[in-house]
Amino acid sequence: MRITLVDAKIGPGKIDASGETGTQWDSPIPLPVETIQNLIRSLSIVDKRAAIAAGGISVLSLGMDRFTPPDPVGYAEVVNGGEFIGPPRIELTSQEDTFSPLWNGPPSWLRVSFQPELRVFGAILDNDSPFDSEKIGAFQISYDVLVAALRSGKVHQVQVADQTHNQLLFLGIQVWPVP
Repeated sequence: MRITLVDAKIGPGKIDASGETGTQWDSPIPLPVETIQNLIRSLSIVDKRAAIAAGGISVLSLGMDRFTPPDPVGYAEVVNGGEFIGPPRIELTSQEDTFSPLWNGPPSWLRVSFQPELRVFGAILDNDSPFDSEKIGAFQISYDVLVAALRSGKVHQVQVADQTHNQLLFLGIQVWPVP
């Protein structure tokens, strides 16, 4: 199989562990409490097992233009049964100041053996300067989700908000057979 990490959807800011307060990515300005509550409410009604329609993503994006966006960078790795699949680590780079980065490349792993131990994991950071990066979120995509992406036959939006305090909301992945 070929696994490609296409894009990400990032939340409006840094949310504390309580999930009740936070600040914008590149600003000390607080996130309105109703923004955090609305985000959590919206994510709770999304079926985590299903592909997310483009319209559903746009509903979550309404009003994002009033917040300061991050400069997302990071990495992703594929592990199958404890063994890294080459290339072992792919750097994720994208545009600056965006809530919806498209990964350059996009990063792909070719001829991956599809087994229940298969996982994609990584982390996304807000790269404010060479010495100041804030974690947006670490993620793991399981075999079951990769199977769902394969069955969808298109870019499959994986909800990872529950792994990242609602800071990294979705990752777009594509899985398809390689002849």
